[in-house]
Amino acid sequence: HYPLRRQRQMCIRDSYRTVRREWTGLDQHRLDKFYSLMRSMLRECLTFAQQRDWSSEALAAVVLPLDAEVLVQPWPNGLRLHMCDLVIPELAKVGGAGLTTVQALAVLQPFLVAMATSADKVVAERARARVLLDLIEAKRKQRTKGEAMDEESEGEDGTSMLNGLDLEALQATVFDLAAATETREKYRAGLYDAHKGLQGLTGKK
Repeated sequence: HYPLRRQRQMCIRDSYRTVRREWTGLDQHRLDKFYSLMRSMLRECLTFAQQRDWSSEALAAVVLPLDAEVLVQPWPNGLRLHMCDLVIPELAKVGGAGLTTVQALAVLQPFLVAMATSADKVVAERARARVLLDLIEAKRKQRTKGEAMDEESEGEDGTSMLNGLDLEALQATVFDLAAATETREKYRAGLYDAHKGLQGLTGKK
């Protein structure tokens, strides 16, 4: 199993490196193609993990290069922002309602870290908005309607498909993140606001 994971991890790593290397030379036409490529690549990576029952080895092969080669890299920002936009809808499409909280948080962990510690405020705010705030808003809509959003809405943001995600566990994770010593002071208020939004859904302090 280890050689397969290692090979997959290296393949994903090299793919991200290639995209970063080519990014600055892209015109708008090629940029759109690269955006589509990144969506397909992320979906294939998540499918790789899903087909292996989201094992820790498969998740590591997917998440580690995403973090090391995209999210913690100082450039290009467009790539980092795009991955923030993609992760929730693509995770929902691949994992669906059967995705457990532990599995979902394992995939989202580098984005949670980014929203708390990134040196780039734009990246931190995009991660918080697309991973937490969009999810909270989708769950509020579900609560208001008393049922899951219709299929058309799911196709737009995908968040309503993450019905297996324990919001109380996510709420606790966000609180711990907001209170952590490693979290930059300028991001604490935003994380506590997200915690408050989750609190409104769960009713738990």
